[in-house]
Amino acid sequence: MYSILWLVALIIFGVVEAATVGLASIWFAAGALAALILSAFLNSLLVQVVVFLAVSFVTLLLVRPLAQKYFNARRTATNADRVIGQEAVTQMEMADAEPDMVIGCFGGGSNFAGIGFPFLRKNFAEGKKIRVIAVEPEGCPKLTRGEFQYDFGDVAGFTPLLPMYTLGHDFQPSDIHAGGLRYHGAGSIVSQLLKDGLVEAQSLPQTETLAAGILFAKTEGIIPAPESTHAIAAAIREAMQAKEEGTPKTILFNLSGNGVIDLYAYEQYLAGALKDYAPGDAEIAKTVSRLEQLI
Repeated sequence: MYSILWLVALIIFGVVEAATVGLASIWFAAGALAALILSAFLNSLLVQVVVFLAVSFVTLLLVRPLAQKYFNARRTATNADRVIGQEAVTQMEMADAEPDMVIGCFGGGSNFAGIGFPFLRKNFAEGKKIRVIAVEPEGCPKLTRGEFQYDFGDVAGFTPLLPMYTLGHDFQPSDIHAGGLRYHGAGSIVSQLLKDGLVEAQSLPQTETLAAGILFAKTEGIIPAPESTHAIAAAIREAMQAKEEGTPKTILFNLSGNGVIDLYAYEQYLAGALKDYAPGDAEIAKTVSRLEQLI
């Protein structure tokens, strides 16, 4: 009477397992098969369900560890399941190369730290001399023109005071299209590294970065996000300088985002409607002066 039910269940679990090959339902398929066989001799649904659950559980305990051991034995550890910078370290090693510099766009520091910190570890632990460069917008230059001081991490002043390079939490950045980089301060760890001369910082104008994004799209077929174009523009600058000097350089930069939803920024750039803006010294001094001088 219940044979059709278990047959359908067996087919469903079997199809799911075949589609995923993730050992997610193979034990349920075994349980359904056991219940299907039992249904030919015993017409009790309760007993069939108990057998289904029992066989599924036993199969889970016995099969999964053995199957995982078999599949994992065929895997090569590449460290590629870690954060993006660790992936990049592994990828560079697989390519038998090492970057002379690592470049990431900079808003608050997470993107830059993700790509750069694993290479900083090489500098610290192995004595490498890899340049790690943070690139911020000229319109919000906390690293290149800010002050190292305690400040709030938010505009409202609700967070604890944190040591950082900052333009002051009251600073109002210009309306650039790289919205992810319009943040008044830098992360404390990155700030300390910059203060100690262990990383570098650059600021670039918006029009140069979008021009670099268009060049990248033409050559690579990928439209980069306005934030990511800062890293691209800095990489182009470094590549041109290396070409002029006749010194080969390996440059690694982080393409951190796709710009498909940022086409309006490119449209405005191509129409000549964008202008570069850099805050004046007085504008920065006004907001920085409001900070409590704890350092």
